[in-house]
This record gives sequence, structure tokens and C-alpha cells, in this order.
Amino acid sequence: MSDERRDRGPVIGAVVFIVVGTVLLLERTGILPEGFGLHFWPMIFIVIGIVKLAYAGGRPTGAVLIALGILLQLKEVGVIRWDFWELWPVLIIFAGVAMLWQAVAKPGPAVSADPQFDAFYVFGGGDRQVNTKNFKGGRLFAIFGGYKVDLSRADFDGPQAVLEANVIFGGGEIRVPENWEVSVQGVGIFGAYEDKTRYFQADRSLPSKTLVVKGVAMFGAIEVKN
Repeated sequence: MSDERRDRGPVIGAVVFIVVGTVLLLERTGILPEGFGLHFWPMIFIVIGIVKLAYAGGRPTGAVLIALGILLQLKEVGVIRWDFWELWPVLIIFAGVAMLWQAVAKPGPAVSADPQFDAFYVFGGGDRQVNTKNFKGGRLFAIFGGYKVDLSRADFDGPQAVLEANVIFGGGEIRVPENWEVSVQGVGIFGAYEDKTRYFQADRSLPSKTLVVKGVAMFGAIEVKN
């Protein structure tokens, strides 16, 4: 799998944690004044935006996050005097611009032959098509984002494979073949974890295969379908 097809979520999450942790450490050691980080919290949006801007698939969201972060930071340091929340429709405009950009130049799903994957998305998402015939499971996590995983062309050895799928303020869609039985063990907390699959095995002599999907959907939804 090429570098541009790799998941961006771990990079973004790592950068955010490093920046936030560094600022908090400098505050605790007295190098920075106490409460310094509170005045620069919008920089989190800018950092995430810069990381996403480095990848073609994340440029629309990255540009929106950078613009939002700059406006919030200017307000925080007193350059902008008006209350930002009086102009909350700007957020809708930003979201519309990002959606339009993605609709015009949206790349196809990332095709993966990896038997196992671990993807983490923050303020973004991913579209993955898994074609491996030796699927061993995976883990998905999205915060303020979402993902789509297409397993309809995949297969696995043995009677069972496990996929852990979690979302917080986001959504997930998982597609599976009709000849896989699905055991959904996920929990919805102010959200939904739904099994919309249908099971059909044309050749009864073949061994049954079960995909276990587990995790948590908090303020979001995960759907498993064919």
C-alpha cells in the first residue's frame, strides 16, 4: 500500500497529543505562565488542519480547520472584538465549502490487501476497500469523523474474525458479504449500533463464517450491511 493511501488518523492524533502535552508540561514546570494554554486552545484546530492539508484527501477539511482555528485564535488574543458565536453561520459556510470541495474532487476508496488494519480518524474519515482473502480483523476509531469499510470482496480462514469499530460524535459503515454471518456486539450510547445484514449461503456444504463486530457508538451510529 502506497504512502498516500495510509491512514492519516494516527499521524494527526499523535501530533495533537504531542503539542498539547508539551504545552501542559511547560506550564507545570513554570517555563510558561499558568493558564497559557487556555489562550491558545484554537491552535489545536490549526495543527490538525496543517497535518490534514499535507494529504490530498484531507485538504478540504484541513483548510476549513485552519481558517476556523485562525478566527478563534484572533478572537482569543483580542484582535477580533466581536463575539465569534454571533457569526456561527460561518461554520455552516465552512462546512459547505468543504463538502463541495470533496464532492468535486473526491478520490476513490483506498484499496487494501492488508489482512489486518488499525485506523484512527480525528476530524476526518476514511473509505477503505479490503480485498484480502486472509482477513484477520481490525480496529476502527473515529472522533468527530467517520469511516466506510467495504469487506464485500474479502474472505478469511477459520470460523470467525473480529472487527472492533468505535465512533464518538461520528458514524461508521461496514459492508460484508452475504455469506458471512454477523454477530453485532456493539453498544450505542446516545447513538446506534445496527445490524442490517442478510445471511445467504448458497452452498450449505461450505463451513459457516462469522464476523464479530464490537465496540461503542457514542453520540453517533455504526451500521453493518451488505
